[in-house]
Amino acid sequence: MAGDDNTNLLASESSLQVVRRLAKIRLLRGVPFQYLVPTDAALPVESIRFFHIDQNWLDALIDGALSVTMRSNSDIEWLKQSEPGSDINRYESMLKNTNQFTSGSRKFYRNMFRHSRSKTGNPATIKSGGSMTGLLLRSTIVRDYPGLEVSAYKDPESSTGSIEILTENIASPWLRKNWVQTLRMERLSPSILLCIFNDVPTHVRIQEPSESLRMGVDGRPASNSNEDPTSFNLKLKNSDGSLINSETNIRTRSNTNDDSVLDITGLFNDLQARIINGSDITGFDTQDSALIATQMLQLPYQQDFIPILYNFSESEGVSKL
Repeated sequence: MAGDDNTNLLASESSLQVVRRLAKIRLLRGVPFQYLVPTDAALPVESIRFFHIDQNWLDALIDGALSVTMRSNSDIEWLKQSEPGSDINRYESMLKNTNQFTSGSRKFYRNMFRHSRSKTGNPATIKSGGSMTGLLLRSTIVRDYPGLEVSAYKDPESSTGSIEILTENIASPWLRKNWVQTLRMERLSPSILLCIFNDVPTHVRIQEPSESLRMGVDGRPASNSNEDPTSFNLKLKNSDGSLINSETNIRTRSNTNDDSVLDITGLFNDLQARIINGSDITGFDTQDSALIATQMLQLPYQQDFIPILYNFSESEGVSKL
């Protein structure tokens, strides 16, 4: 009996190692880069490419890996047979386990994804064996920002298999409950980033690392504007940090020769007037101690990718590139 237990244990460990190896292949690990991008023209410098992974191609890739061990007809017959008490053959069982392991192999990100979904009341179930998509980004941004963040989202109101974002659903596209699980995010070279998603997202966001939070302004006025060229522009925000479609002009202190010294008193008076009029920023009172700090907050810059025929309101709380 002890011998049988040891044999089963070894078989279980061997099966787990096989599943782990196949899961890596399913995420294109170890696949030569020239098979992903056959020519430089397919991924030029400073470009991004979105792709859908053909499940037939992945199945053929896994079959090719398994074929190395199939040295006789008896091996093939063994793979076609079922384990005792199972209603599917070993081949189907191995593919099923591989799909499940693929979607759950990144423990930290899997738990973060589930936590985010459950906090919003959404099912925390992670898909396995479904559609897989991804992106390749080739840019100096990958090199200059090692902590670059990529998030994929799926509009819950969009039809199955569609990349359409419904315009009447403008309130929800960027909520975390609409996250699509990222199965793999890896730098293939100093300037090339690969991401693989566990679904077909409707929109994707790339942004600076979260630690890029800082205080500041949004730049000088345009040279052809009527505003003081020594002043600065500032995009306005509500009390929750969300951007609004309005900005103000901050003058520099007139009694100094340094045009980098901001007229904070003038900014505060302008913001007070806006609160009293009730036309712009919301959530503050005229003596709110966080009024200036919130307006000067510079959140990580981002680039959003959405279907060209569909648009929705600006994302909340993040500056646009």
